[in-house]
Amino acid sequence: MDVLNKLAWLDDTIYQIKARVTCKGERCVHKLRMAVNDQWPHKLLDEPMLVHHPYVTLFEKPSHMKIIKRFEDLRCWQASRQLVKLIFVASNSGLLAKDFDTRSQLKRAALSCMNNLAEGFGRFGVKDSIKFYDVSQSSALEVKSMMYLLLDLEYLTEQQITEIRQKTEETRNLTLAFIKYQRRKLKKKTNKDNSCDN
Repeated sequence: MDVLNKLAWLDDTIYQIKARVTCKGERCVHKLRMAVNDQWPHKLLDEPMLVHHPYVTLFEKPSHMKIIKRFEDLRCWQASRQLVKLIFVASNSGLLAKDFDTRSQLKRAALSCMNNLAEGFGRFGVKDSIKFYDVSQSSALEVKSMMYLLLDLEYLTEQQITEIRQKTEETRNLTLAFIKYQRRKLKKKTNKDNSCDN
């Protein structure tokens, strides 16, 4: 396949990436192969996801790719929003609807995933922001843990629990990836400040 007609070099930014390539004259969504510092890892991305590297080579810059300027643009926040909806809907069904204490605890844990991401994004210091992101990912574990209780007590159906578990895992993984990016960003800033002092 004849690609690499155009290269987009992106630096120090989180993007939602779905690469587009030209295939036999047709526009099609294709898997993205990344080059980081001229080293090609043996991994193909199967779906759009948050990607950050000092340099990312794309076949062609996707039209919908954008810089994250609002917490609503964060994929981890978007996933947590979906998780909260699942939790609130499930809380009104089955035996869980009658257990007010457990239902309330589950709702608070889910809301903590979403709201701590928003609050952390609003902080000016990266170090301070990471604290909120860390609370968010730990709250996701709390939700995951409570799913075992709901399964054992048969408060929800297995399908509901499976759906919530999957969304919880997705939310936490995206949050952990964002935390990792923020820590790299903080480390880079610290090294830069130290070099200026010297």
